[in-house]
Amino acid sequence: MIDSCDLSQPLDEVEALIRSAGEYVHASDDLRPRVLENARLQCRERRLRRRFWQSAAVVLFCGLFTSSLIHRAESAMEAQSHTAAWASPMLAPVEVAARSSDPSWQMVESFTQLRLRQAHLLRL
Repeated sequence: MIDSCDLSQPLDEVEALIRSAGEYVHASDDLRPRVLENARLQCRERRLRRRFWQSAAVVLFCGLFTSSLIHRAESAMEAQSHTAAWASPMLAPVEVAARSSDPSWQMVESFTQLRLRQAHLLRL
């Protein structure tokens, strides 16, 4: 059988050492101010990091939003230019004079009318 006195003896010695060391350990006078200052610095750093990432998110969002607006505007302008190109008076079908039944003269008449339209548009 194991004696309980032998097991409690080493623990009593350790507890006695801890109690005696407790009288030697004292906090320095500047411990509290140092801890408070360190906590403030950490809080500032966290706040600064959070603001940085929030700013980065806002810049990213603005960039994506602007990019999508520019892409939409370019698409709309491209669509308008395609419709405007066919609606242009210069590219409208030229009325060919029915004076001649010869196709070559009809081509000459078409070019003559086109040149007149171009000259009229350049004068405006």
